[in-house]
Amino acid sequence: MRKTDKIEVIEWQPEQDLAREMKNPAFKAAYDELDEEYAILRAMLEARKRSKLTQAQIAERMGTTTSAISRMLGRKHQPRLDTVAAFIHANGFRIKKLMIEPLPQPEKSS
Repeated sequence: MRKTDKIEVIEWQPEQDLAREMKNPAFKAAYDELDEEYAILRAMLEARKRSKLTQAQIAERMGTTTSAISRMLGRKHQPRLDTVAAFIHANGFRIKKLMIEPLPQPEKSS
């Protein structure tokens, strides 16, 4: 933490925050339920991070608005698959592989 003249700046450490929250069973259950959505969002965020493009630059490349990009990345809007692909392409990447795994099975009561 560092202080400026007027505000205190707190560094965001998402990996540590997530690791801490995953210890909470209710949080982990909710997170696991949304895992597919988060996997897509993580791919989009990783593409943006690696491209080093601003939301405005991505919006221009996609022919949309900065607010639309912000909504996608802020989970205020769940984009269609073609929009996700366009976002990934606008950042200079492509979707190469999707993986599948079996759904968790509910525990059977005896």
